[in-house]
Amino acid sequence: QGCWPAAMAVCSLIRPVLEYASPVWHCGLTGVLSDEVESVQKRCMRIIFPHLSYSDAIAVAGLERLSARRETAVIKLFNEIKKETHVLHSLLPVRPTQSGLATRDNYPYRLPRARTERRSRSLINYCIKKKFWQDKRFMCVYSLLWPSVFCVIVFLLFQIVYVVFMSYFIILLL
Repeated sequence: QGCWPAAMAVCSLIRPVLEYASPVWHCGLTGVLSDEVESVQKRCMRIIFPHLSYSDAIAVAGLERLSARRETAVIKLFNEIKKETHVLHSLLPVRPTQSGLATRDNYPYRLPRARTERRSRSLINYCIKKKFWQDKRFMCVYSLLWPSVFCVIVFLLFQIVYVVFMSYFIILLL
């Protein structure tokens, strides 16, 4: 993703293990478990960029938080499941249409009743609760990346100023 070789190693060796089948299990994660998964990437960024904060390090490396990647993967999978040709499409509980009545909530799926807490946090229930539409929510996730681009630009400008200042200082010493 980024131009840093160590960051590329994180992307190709560590993240695939952390994100294996994540669209399925992301919905059931508690905040503590999500932080535990994130801490692995945080530790890698601390090793690669020891003087930067986690948010600055992932911005410089061109990465994003694992929770944002998992959420994007869930949205992508749910949009695939909504296609009639998908194998899991039959699992979607379609809301019965009432003839001639217009309602404010025109979302095509109804939230199935869950008897257990675990079932209420399943992939289908999670996506229906969030009411993921085809493109609107997907684009919102990617709009969160623009602040990281800004951080990279600021970091590069800081590096340029630092190099110019140090070269000026060395010239003065000579």
